[in-house]
Amino acid sequence: MLISGQDLTPEKYSKVKSGIPYITGASNLEGEEVIFNRWTTKPVSIANSGDLLLTCKGTVGKIAFLKHKEAHIARQIMAIRAISNLALHYVKAFLIISMQKIKSDAKSMIPGISREVLLSILIPLPPLAEQQRIVDKLERLLPSVERYKQDKEKLDELNLKFPSRLKKSIIDYAIKGKLVKQDKKDESVEILLQKIKKQKDKLIKEKKIKPFKFNSTIFKHSDNSHYEKIGNKTRIIQDEIPFEIPDSWAWVRLGDVAEIYTGDSINQDQKLRKYTNLKDGRYYIATKDVGFNGTIDYENGVKIPQNETKFKAAPKDSILLCIEGGSAGKKIGYLESEVCFGNKLCCFTPFILHSKFIFYYLQSSCFLDFFRQGTTGIITGVNLSQLKTILIPLPPLSEQRRIVAKIEEILNLET
Repeated sequence: MLISGQDLTPEKYSKVKSGIPYITGASNLEGEEVIFNRWTTKPVSIANSGDLLLTCKGTVGKIAFLKHKEAHIARQIMAIRAISNLALHYVKAFLIISMQKIKSDAKSMIPGISREVLLSILIPLPPLAEQQRIVDKLERLLPSVERYKQDKEKLDELNLKFPSRLKKSIIDYAIKGKLVKQDKKDESVEILLQKIKKQKDKLIKEKKIKPFKFNSTIFKHSDNSHYEKIGNKTRIIQDEIPFEIPDSWAWVRLGDVAEIYTGDSINQDQKLRKYTNLKDGRYYIATKDVGFNGTIDYENGVKIPQNETKFKAAPKDSILLCIEGGSAGKKIGYLESEVCFGNKLCCFTPFILHSKFIFYYLQSSCFLDFFRQGTTGIITGVNLSQLKTILIPLPPLSEQRRIVAKIEEILNLET
């Protein structure tokens, strides 16, 4: 037996608990429970205790048994009442299995199923005793099915996130000096730092770069703590050191080993008028052109003529990192060509170092932790001064090459 619901006008119901409950729609059905929040003393379409309630308009397919003595149902609800030789729990199980088809029969702009459609549904009907055995079996099995469903969803989520988590783990392992063996034959990191200083001094003298004001030396004292010397001042920085590194490595500041600078913005009108669809010129890369997966879209239709000098350029084999907005610290790309770039992107051009080692370090948990600690403002971002003072664990140059080769060998095996 099928009872259709009927709406009541506002004056015929209230939130005062007087009369019988008034069930208006899907918001009153939560899981196996029916929630009462309206009451009426003038019921018309009445569902009885034990009736199976089904939402038939708007949100179609919610099902629950009415456990209250009786309730008035609105037109968004139908009540199914048992007749002889029919177990409602069996009907409920059948409806759950058939719900996808029932929903596909929903009509009109507001999804809904009519009384006629529901009455016309064919249902396989075993004897009453077998209906009950089926229900009993389902009640034993369904909790296991639900647990399997939840486990499957967790597994699917894990499989989806596994590649990025694996990559992060490999990089984290690498920048702690645990991915490849140290080689005593490698030229020392101290000599590397001397060469970097010599190169920087030359570039500063030629006015090609600006001096890094922080310019520090970090060393480990006999008390096993790390100290930093800036000019004539020395201070302990042990609380800044996130982990131990091999003895052949050194902690340095990013600004001491790489030129770091932001790009230039172009307003939309100027971009369309002067720099779109040019045949020649340097690619212009905006934040939107750098992917979360490390890709860079060079062919975005925007180029800067070679003779325009007001735009800063990022050379080939340098790194672009977004440092402002929702993508800050998340979008990064390795440049295969010289480009001009936007003001929310930051270029890292290493001195002498293996550029790809910096590229992978900027994707490590260590760097991202430092990066997040420095984020400020309503528009999340890190300023250049803070960025340059972030610590990086630096191995000898030969080991940097071995680390990069090993990372890429492992990542290629995973693709």
